[in-house]
Amino acid sequence: MSNTQNFSETLAALKQSLVDWGRHLRLKWLAFSRDPQSEANQSYQELKQGLETLDQQMAQRYGDRYLTVREKAAEAKSWYNQQIDAQRANPDHPVLAERKQAQVEHRVNELGQTVSRMEKEVLTQVKNRLRSNAPKS
Repeated sequence: MSNTQNFSETLAALKQSLVDWGRHLRLKWLAFSRDPQSEANQSYQELKQGLETLDQQMAQRYGDRYLTVREKAAEAKSWYNQQIDAQRANPDHPVLAERKQAQVEHRVNELGQTVSRMEKEVLTQVKNRLRSNAPKS
């Protein structure tokens, strides 16, 4: 009986949370529909503050390791933006990723041909040994 009561209480709390959440969303939507720019700016500022808080917490928790990862991420972002800018400046030249993909496909083809050739050689050797060891009648 207490399991049923606990389940009922949990379900009621969940329903109330959903109702509250729905109200909050409706209020946010009404505010956004009245002044979308202001609401977008407010949401952006809240997000920015949350990210700054997270950044501080990560720096406190992980110290130099986090700072190193953050620097590497900034370098990767810079490199990516440079690649995009270079692609936009010269749309006729293939993007680095496309060149790398072509190189990988070429190498895989070469490896596939090598494996096929070796497989044929091994099969030929096995056949020759079987023939040489076969009893002659």
